[in-house]
Amino acid sequence: MVKYGKGLNLEIVDAVNRGEIPEIFNTSNIREFIEKKGWEPSDNYINATLPNAATDSHSPTIKNYFVSKNNGYYELLDHYKRPKSIGELTIGKIIDNTTLCNIFKCSPQGGMRRSLKTNSLVLVSDHTTGTYDDFWDGPVLNYTGMGLIGDQDINFMQNKTLNISRGTNVELHLFEVYIEKQYIYRGRVKLNSDPFEDYQYDQEDNYRKVWIFPLSLLENSEFKFDEGIIEQNQLEKEKRVRKLTDEQLWLRAKKDKSKNRTVTSESTVYYRDPLVSELAKRLANGVCQLCESNGPFKDKTGRYFLETHHIDWLARGGLDSIENTVGLCPNCHRKMHLVDDKRDVQILKRKAVGQKSTS
Repeated sequence: MVKYGKGLNLEIVDAVNRGEIPEIFNTSNIREFIEKKGWEPSDNYINATLPNAATDSHSPTIKNYFVSKNNGYYELLDHYKRPKSIGELTIGKIIDNTTLCNIFKCSPQGGMRRSLKTNSLVLVSDHTTGTYDDFWDGPVLNYTGMGLIGDQDINFMQNKTLNISRGTNVELHLFEVYIEKQYIYRGRVKLNSDPFEDYQYDQEDNYRKVWIFPLSLLENSEFKFDEGIIEQNQLEKEKRVRKLTDEQLWLRAKKDKSKNRTVTSESTVYYRDPLVSELAKRLANGVCQLCESNGPFKDKTGRYFLETHHIDWLARGGLDSIENTVGLCPNCHRKMHLVDDKRDVQILKRKAVGQKSTS
């Protein structure tokens, strides 16, 4: 079947949001749009496009994009409507950077974007770049301040704006990015407690002082993260950490982990540090730490495949730390979760302590 652009339904969605098709539209509007594009689908295809994507009864493989307004007219489902103002933003809404800038009248770049026109400070926590180490501690997001190179200054530009926000009327709006170019609106936030100093690596790989701003959400919502988004983000991070040298990996992974990181929404999703995971695999060197056999096959890099396991499970309060993480073959990993034999737990704890002490 011929595909029109990225798919005719998605092309219609984008065209409506761009204003090329009216917000309330019919088949004639779609036909006019298609002619301008130079596409040549059959009349039957055009006539079926809108009704088929506005009902659950046609086919389980066709997503709903539209809702019928009767008399042959349709509009986009709310999920696909691009918000045009702050008031139209809903928690969990995914927008692109252009839409974000149009709504808030702010700069298209940076993690902290001040807008005088909307009296707002947009805070973007981008988990795809590795530049800043933001993390959720329960309901509080520990958000890293502004400054890519060298020690950060709490009185520098928007660091100061955020630091004094409890005494101003500037609205703080939080977005998170787990997949490039997809900005998830988390809602309005406030500075939960005083900022504190921490240490992270900068863009030039130097260990430097940063300011951490504890943020909490102002509105309760039933927004629930798609765990597939988190998993995809984890996989991308794992690819990046594989490129680190042993020394770089060790220095980053050994940072104190007195608390686990989570992704906060209506449900809690545990964040697994790819640095800790990669280091555990390198220390195991392709050998399962329980059965002491090589991994079942070699991956694309020529390394025996192992999975990482938290000896004391995260759900039981175990830490996502070097001392609590080992490399296991898939069979032993499954055994640890199904059988949960205390003798195996003790074996792995001894292995983990010995492994780290000789590193």
